[in-house]
Amino acid sequence: SSDVCSSDLHPLTHEQQIAVVKALKTIGNTEMTLGFLIALATGARIQTVFTLRKTHFERALKDEENEIKIKVGYGTDCDTKLNKLHTLIFPSWVYQKVKIYLNSPRYKKREEKATHIFDAPNKQYVFLTNRGAPFYAAHDDQYRHLYKEVPNGATIRQFIFNSLKKQLQADGHKFVFSFHDLRATFGMNLLDKLMPLVDNKELKLSHALIHIKERMGHSSLSTTEKYLNFRDKNKIIEQAQDNYERYLESLIS
Repeated sequence: SSDVCSSDLHPLTHEQQIAVVKALKTIGNTEMTLGFLIALATGARIQTVFTLRKTHFERALKDEENEIKIKVGYGTDCDTKLNKLHTLIFPSWVYQKVKIYLNSPRYKKREEKATHIFDAPNKQYVFLTNRGAPFYAAHDDQYRHLYKEVPNGATIRQFIFNSLKKQLQADGHKFVFSFHDLRATFGMNLLDKLMPLVDNKELKLSHALIHIKERMGHSSLSTTEKYLNFRDKNKIIEQAQDNYERYLESLIS
């Protein structure tokens, strides 16, 4: 998989995250904005985000639900690294945005252009290009062998390298990042959220790390501990995470 060695953590700072979201808003590519948002909100890797299917977004939300669990990995039609079973936790506002998108004329148009029709219509990918092709073909996609080049996220990397980089530069930002860095950013955001509880002795550090490990689907705790080391080494100061999430939500809405 295109996973960078975990020791090369490149989480985006709050300022950079806000810059990315603003740039995405300016560009106005709905699929990219939603895909980035899912990665930032759930920590999912590129192959997971872009192999999500319509079936994952069929639930009607109850008013009091503030998060939705989605199973990904083996047997779910949605890819994970090494096909490992994993649960993504979606903030309900992000889940709702995807549901709205799936009912939009923009999505319907893409879906109608798709040449590969699955036996169950709800198996269609959430993210399709304007030609109706997936951005990333799942391992068990029955049509995989029919592609001259199997879609593997190249379009997304191109989007980052061309459109997004240009927009960020136009907005006066110089940083570069990869889609995978959004995952590290999610991990860091989660740690930021839990550290005040650890500092106030309301939560054990070991429990905080185990929580992050589970949310990210890390195989070993040593991977998760790299986030802590990164934070210590870079003397990252606590940032109010809840306000930040509300701010992101208001930017996107």
